[in-house]
Amino acid sequence: MFASRNISLIAALATTGSLCACGGGGGGASDSAAAPQNLQSTQSPSLPIYVPATTLKATDSSGNTWTATYNSTAGGTTTVNGQVAYGTTTFFTATRGATVLDSEHMTEYALMNPYSPLSRTIYFDSLPGRLSPGSITSYDPLPSTLTAGQSGPLSSGTFGSSGYTFTETYSVTPDSPTALFLNIHLDYPDFGIFHGEASVTGLYSGTSTITYSITDSGAAILVKIQVTINGTTLTFQ
Repeated sequence: MFASRNISLIAALATTGSLCACGGGGGGASDSAAAPQNLQSTQSPSLPIYVPATTLKATDSSGNTWTATYNSTAGGTTTVNGQVAYGTTTFFTATRGATVLDSEHMTEYALMNPYSPLSRTIYFDSLPGRLSPGSITSYDPLPSTLTAGQSGPLSSGTFGSSGYTFTETYSVTPDSPTALFLNIHLDYPDFGIFHGEASVTGLYSGTSTITYSITDSGAAILVKIQVTINGTTLTFQ
C-alpha cells in the first residue's frame, strides 16, 4: 500500500509540472512583436525635385532588357512679367540593348518661394529639330502634408497655338514604415503624330508615371518610371 501511494504522488506531480510548462509557452506567444505599419503621412518634398543621374532597368514581354537614364538639374534664369523665373531641365533616355528608342528633355521655368511653374518646352532629341514650347495655365501646389490615399491635380497647360493640352496629377500610396510613394501622373499629347512622325510616345509624349519615395523627413528619391514607348509598356525601376 505504501509503494502504491508513492507512485500516485509522483504521477500527480508530473501532471502538475506538465500543466505549468504549457501555461508558460502560451504567455510567450502573446508577447510576440507586431509587424511595423507602413508610414501614413509625411511632409511634402520641396519643388522642383532635383534628381542626380539615375539608371533604371525594365524587361519587356519578349524578355528584352531596357535601360532608362533620368536626371533633373537646376538651369539658368529668365524674366517673365518682370519677375525672375528659374529653370529646371529634366533629361530622359530609354534604350533597348544598345539602341536608343527615346531621348527627350524638358525645360521648365518657374517662380520660387512659393514654387509656381510658368512655362515648359519639350525637346525630342531622338527626332532632331522637333520641339514643342508650352505654357502652364493652372497649377495646384501639393498639400504641405502627404497622406496615403490622397490624390489631386497638379498642373495643366497648352502647347503652341495648336491648342494641344497636357495635365499632371498626383497620388500618394504606401511604401514602407519610413516612406510614402508620391506618384506624378503625366498625360501629354503624342507629339510624334502631331509632327507627322510615327508615334514617339515617351515620358513627355503620351501617358506615364514618375514615382518618388518620400521619406519621413520629406526627402524625395526616384524609384520608378512607368512609360509606353512605341507601343511597349515598361516599368523602369
